[in-house]
Amino acid sequence: MEDWMKYARDMAKAEKELDIEMWVIISFYRRTVEKENILIFRYDLPKRLADKYCWVIGWRKARLICRYPRGNVYHTYSLYDKHSGEDYSFGSDLSRLAAAKAQVTKMQRSIQDYVKVQKQGNLFFDEDKDEMLLKARNKLKIKEKNVQQAENRLHEKVESHRCGFRE
Repeated sequence: MEDWMKYARDMAKAEKELDIEMWVIISFYRRTVEKENILIFRYDLPKRLADKYCWVIGWRKARLICRYPRGNVYHTYSLYDKHSGEDYSFGSDLSRLAAAKAQVTKMQRSIQDYVKVQKQGNLFFDEDKDEMLLKARNKLKIKEKNVQQAENRLHEKVESHRCGFRE
């Protein structure tokens, strides 16, 4: 459980560093007899507000069910970043970048813990010659390089997204 909490804190730190402002689009649809999905209502609001006032979504769904009793009313959630306009679902570039930054933070913490323990309990510990430490630092360099590449990809994607709006 403690590992999960550390990972959640790392993800929150990565999201804060990336300046991610989570918004959610909540769309209500009804399905017709011809299996056609028709949009009947849509919310676009900050995620924290959607979480705080979730009863409004339930109320809206109930109201739409009363309005379309045979319409098979359902709703969907779609997360995105307000600044970049990027999708934040599982597997998206933005969520992968946040997860990669969290992995880097976790790796840095584990290296610091390892060095601290070794310095306290091992008189012959040498940071420059320890094989496990060298492997971990090499992996850390690779992960940091992957984070940098992901950031560059995301910046290019955001710029192309913004250029599309200007035209």
